[in-house]
Amino acid sequence: MHFFSYIIVVIEKQNNKGVFMDLIKLESVGTAVTSEGTTHPINTDGTLDMYDGMAGNIFESDDEWYWSLSLVDGYNLFNFLEEHLGYDVDNPSAIYYSYTEWKEKVKGLMGRPDTLVEVS
Repeated sequence: MHFFSYIIVVIEKQNNKGVFMDLIKLESVGTAVTSEGTTHPINTDGTLDMYDGMAGNIFESDDEWYWSLSLVDGYNLFNFLEEHLGYDVDNPSAIYYSYTEWKEKVKGLMGRPDTLVEVS
């Protein structure tokens, strides 16, 4: 039996407008995601490319990106988004249903390369 422990690395980073925001680094896909759901590439030196022209929306990433997302990073991302985006099971809304559909889609795609690697 294998036991895994997960550490969510949440960083407070100052954006180019001087505003501090929370973000999570997803090393498996070389991307950081802000508390607003904005994605930024992680440069080879570990810094973030905060240029607005390189930013994207986590909910609009393509299937290949989700497929490359490791299971650990994927579940850490869900926890991060649910904490920061106001996901509330007790008060369903259109956002809740859209998020749930997105989350189920991503669960079906993420970690696919992980399944090809034998865990010892």
